[in-house]
Amino acid sequence: MESSHVPSPDDAAAALLAAERSQADLVAGLRLPRGFLPSLAAAIAVQILTAAIVVVVNDGVAQSVALLGAALFVLVAAVQLVRFRRVNGAWVAGLAHQVMLGCTTWSTLAYGGGLAGAAWAGFADRWWLAVLCAAAGGAGYAASGALWIRRYRGDPQGHTQLTAPWTAAAAALVLLAAAGLGLLLLAG
Repeated sequence: MESSHVPSPDDAAAALLAAERSQADLVAGLRLPRGFLPSLAAAIAVQILTAAIVVVVNDGVAQSVALLGAALFVLVAAVQLVRFRRVNGAWVAGLAHQVMLGCTTWSTLAYGGGLAGAAWAGFADRWWLAVLCAAAGGAGYAASGALWIRRYRGDPQGHTQLTAPWTAAAAALVLLAAAGLGLLLLAG
């Protein structure tokens, strides 16, 4: 049976206000699990370094190492997202997309810069510098995630939508360039 009760404007306004308060309470109480951003930074740094190794060395072992680096990132991201859900009892729209997958301008720049620096250092046979570049890229990526979370807390509605088209285009160009470079190295 369906109720024929139509709420009054005051009842509807009160319900909306209660929902807004509930959302504000949830957002104010959000906590990141211990080690959330440092583990993300470390996983991205390892992934950047392993990607640089395959760009520079490009043999079967390097390709296996790069796959392991990517697998480590996927594992860390999945574990941290599950931990976030357990700590907060809720998913946050945009967290996986914006923070973990790095679909923001700053995370794209941090990743691309770290990878470019690590690859350059590898080609110059300065692997100690490649490690530093990868670490800087990972730190920048995690800092971008921290910035998104801070902005989300200030304006949850404004930070739940997907990536702006120009940011997605920049990320796509970085991925296409990396794929093209990989194909060139495999063919050569």
